[in-house]
Amino acid sequence: MDPVGEAGVFLQSYGWYCVGAALVVVFVVRPKLEELSHARSLAAAQNPARREALDRKRREVVDRQQHTLAEDVKNNPPPPKPKPRPKPKPKPAAVEGGAGGLRGFAGGGGYQPTRRTRPGGGGG
Repeated sequence: MDPVGEAGVFLQSYGWYCVGAALVVVFVVRPKLEELSHARSLAAAQNPARREALDRKRREVVDRQQHTLAEDVKNNPPPPKPKPRPKPKPKPAAVEGGAGGLRGFAGGGGYQPTRRTRPGGGGG
């Protein structure tokens, strides 16, 4: 008694032909069918009668959205803008000349490195 049956005998005899046919369908026939389907879809989308109906629906949707937005703005006005704060008047510049001609800098408060001392005498 054959455990696989007639299907097993068929696959043993014609298995590689089935695999080859499946590959041809996947890599040759299917892309052609997809191109044909895409061309039909594009032609249908560019059909003037269909475009007119779609444009009408689109206009209705846009009008409804505009109406809803106008009502929303009417019922909920935007908050008022805050009043601008007056800018503070600048302080008068210091008359004293500072380091490098910078005004308002009296000098003396800048970086002053400390003198390094080495261990065992001998200053820096």
